[in-house]
Amino acid sequence: MAGGVIGGILGAGSQLVGNIVSGQKWYDGLGSAAIGGAVGGAVFAGTGNMAAASYAGAAAHSVSSESWQYISGKKELTLSNVSNSLLSVATETAVNGTTSLLLERNG
Repeated sequence: MAGGVIGGILGAGSQLVGNIVSGQKWYDGLGSAAIGGAVGGAVFAGTGNMAAASYAGAAAHSVSSESWQYISGKKELTLSNVSNSLLSVATETAVNGTTSLLLERNG
């Protein structure tokens, strides 16, 4: 559980700093970043497998971000939008999971 809490705090914290530095609203994406960080942290704490943690965290972040778009009404629930969201989740998971894994291994 501690791994999830720590991961969530680090995920939200890094998103917050990124938002401030890039001039975005400070709260944009904080929830999804916290969820992704918590999942990644929990998976790593439970398995010790950085690859599994990186991809699980990236997937959780992407799924929660896309889901929020529908819940908040920013995206209409249509077959086309859902298809695009699924493609986006797959792409973001692959890219962000790999990036996270490489940064951890080289950092």
